[in-house]
Amino acid sequence: MIFVLIWLACGLLSAFIASGKNRNPIGWFFIGAIFGVFGLIAALVVSDPNPRPMTIELAATSEPTKRCPDCAESILEAAKKCRHCGHLFESADNSPA
Repeated sequence: MIFVLIWLACGLLSAFIASGKNRNPIGWFFIGAIFGVFGLIAALVVSDPNPRPMTIELAATSEPTKRCPDCAESILEAAKKCRHCGHLFESADNSPA
């Protein structure tokens, strides 16, 4: 009886892990239930068939921006130094009027 509970637990865990990796949880339940711990290990090792690309999400800002003359990255208008390349901008206070 204890072996049946272990196999059932392996099946459920395999299905749960597989669903998190965009795999068929019903199929992985049977793999985990039939193969036990080996099916659980296989569910842990298998990769996601459609991995999400890593993206960097930039916070949307409504503040005005300017382009750095050295690296052409967009930075805030009030910036005195480019955060990408370190270019120093002339201060608006020091510019001749």
